[in-house]
Amino acid sequence: HCENASKAKHGAKIKAVIMKFFFDADANLKLLDGKTIAVIGFGSQGSAQAMCMKDSGLNVLIGLHEKSESKKTARDYGFEVR
Repeated sequence: HCENASKAKHGAKIKAVIMKFFFDADANLKLLDGKTIAVIGFGSQGSAQAMCMKDSGLNVLIGLHEKSESKKTARDYGFEVR
């Protein structure tokens, strides 16, 4: 097992990490046809995720607090804001 890997210098354990990479071809966006995706917040993470999904042809709306300063920015990028 990974936890029982041989010890490195100074007695630290080595832990193997297995990663799987996903590519555009791995996604079936047809499963989301006719659906709307809501992204809550339009900060650094929300805006990036929303823009990527929108660029992929998905219907995305942004959920923001009524007094959010990000409302104008999200609308400027063409998002419906609620």
